[in-house]
Amino acid sequence: MNRLFQVRFLMSCALCVVAITAQAQISYVTARIGCLDSPTANAGNLTRLVVAACAGQRFSCSYRAPTPQEYTRAGVRATSRTFCTQAMEISYHCGQDAGPAKVVVVPGDAWNQPPAQLSCPQNAVTPPANPRQAPVLRNILEKYKGCILEKYETQQDLRSRGLDARLSGLTSTSGLQDRDIITCAAGNPCSRFSRRTAYDRLLDQANRGDPTNFQEELQRAVPADCFQCASHRERHTRHVHCTMDCGGNNGPFQGPCFEACKAPDSITKLLNDIAEDFRVFGNELQHTTW
Repeated sequence: MNRLFQVRFLMSCALCVVAITAQAQISYVTARIGCLDSPTANAGNLTRLVVAACAGQRFSCSYRAPTPQEYTRAGVRATSRTFCTQAMEISYHCGQDAGPAKVVVVPGDAWNQPPAQLSCPQNAVTPPANPRQAPVLRNILEKYKGCILEKYETQQDLRSRGLDARLSGLTSTSGLQDRDIITCAAGNPCSRFSRRTAYDRLLDQANRGDPTNFQEELQRAVPADCFQCASHRERHTRHVHCTMDCGGNNGPFQGPCFEACKAPDSITKLLNDIAEDFRVFGNELQHTTW
């Protein structure tokens, strides 16, 4: 990262610290998911996950509802009944505000709906985000989107992108399971749900043109086996690549092929690639923002 870009990062962070004392952060969060046919139904069952994603030193948060499989793996239990779809409700305050809570409701099935948007007012002394930085940050995030939001591509998917269908051995994704808890580039364990949530947060941050901690948060969301795939013309994970190459990742023929294909890539190289992207895009910022 060049020196001018580093200076801008530091200036942005310093201004944010000054403004924190005058801003109202998201606080006192309670959340629930499931059948919400009464005020106490499934009370607080999702609070822990939403607090981890949105509370503390945050003034806005985009939170996508987890699927039943995702919240069950995270230890959340939700009750439902016939003809009662699973919605999500999040209540929160801004800072020390003692007034009525702000409430965001995402209708059922909540995981198929747009993310809940939590926001608190920011004082006028807050430095405005730089809109010219937004497309630069979005370009960085878009480059790693395929790794963060892993997706198996069938032959038809490749045709729709103008690629040779023979680059995938998958005629369908029936029976294929998505990966859950793996290791991300920063060395942290990351689940499929946490990666989706992190992507939503990073996209929100990119759209605001805010580079604060963007590189560090990206490294915590990108799977460690992310690589630049020449044949598929994008970055995706070795897991997805080998599944497509072998027509699956288990079975008498697909299994051995998959295991031979998924030789580990260098995490150091991935981290260096991300750092180089920020250096290059930092040069772009130098010519577009000042």
